[in-house]
Amino acid sequence: MMDDAPQVGDNPSLEALYMHGLSAGMIASCDLFELADMVNCGYDRELFVMYNGDPASHATTVGWAGAETYRGEFLSRLVPETKLLPTAPGLHTRSETDGLVELAKEKGFANVGIITVPYHWPRVMSCLVGSMAKHDYRLRCWFVRPAYVNWHQPMVGSQGTDKESSFLNEAGGDVERFCMYLERGSFEYGEAWKKSYGAPLGEIMEYLDWRDGPSG
Repeated sequence: MMDDAPQVGDNPSLEALYMHGLSAGMIASCDLFELADMVNCGYDRELFVMYNGDPASHATTVGWAGAETYRGEFLSRLVPETKLLPTAPGLHTRSETDGLVELAKEKGFANVGIITVPYHWPRVMSCLVGSMAKHDYRLRCWFVRPAYVNWHQPMVGSQGTDKESSFLNEAGGDVERFCMYLERGSFEYGEAWKKSYGAPLGEIMEYLDWRDGPSG
């Protein structure tokens, strides 16, 4: 499930990047704004940049940067405003991927690079597959591997809490969240994964076979 993620220039078909809504510490742990800027500079054209359109950190997202912070960071890195595409606001991973896929479908994007902390990748992939089923739109999504990880970076790791953690602690805790997403979206509840939480492992593997196929 862990991508051999494309690096700068490895995937000439990328049309856009998507950066998940994260806390300042999570962003700093892998220098994610710099990563997005590096990828964008690796192409002979400006990629579109999508991000969670949540207007600001609020009661349910303590410590999270918010859309205006993202917009300001990207503009400071000379990404044209016409290339910035906030999605519908998302309060958790699945609602974020719903917004991503919905906007990608509207714009006709077929290949998107995903930027987030690496321990988040499995849960994001599970949610993406569910969101694609929900919106009846498949696109090829690739995780962009950061150049480094600061395992001891202080961070707020989970929405709805102000508890300080670290990349190292959150990486273990996200395994539990991933399993919870799979369980709540599993076939035991019918096809709940098409509406919320995460797609089952079989669906994820079938998607990856399609994504990595001849036209991938």
